[in-house]
Amino acid sequence: MSKGPAVGIDLGTTYSCRVCDVKPLIGCRFDDAVVQSDMKHWPFMVENDAGRPKVQVEYMRETKSFYPEDEGNA
Repeated sequence: MSKGPAVGIDLGTTYSCRVCDVKPLIGCRFDDAVVQSDMKHWPFMVENDAGRPKVQVEYMRETKSFYPEDEGNA
């Protein structure tokens, strides 16, 4: 049996474009303890926009910002 590359070895290069983790941010405030704790583990940035969390990602060499509520409309 041949040993090929591990499935998902390429996940690290594409994961930063996945923003499915923003759903728990809906309805939260930026300064909520859960948001502050979880931010450290996400592959995208979360910025404070008047107390609301705003997700910042890089897509096609451009920085895009959106609110978690808008993620389903993207």
